[in-house]
Amino acid sequence: MIKFGLIEEWDPRPGHLTSWVASLASVTAAGQAPAHPVPASH
Repeated sequence: MIKFGLIEEWDPRPGHLTSWVASLASVTAAGQAPAHPVPASH
């Protein structure tokens, strides 16, 4: 289950942490991609 909230309210339980970083190839490809004409939304 996913719970959304403010980062200041985040109180994770002890355990494993999974994180990721985009590869150099991904960053390069994203930097060369054209901008989408529709503005970002959420």
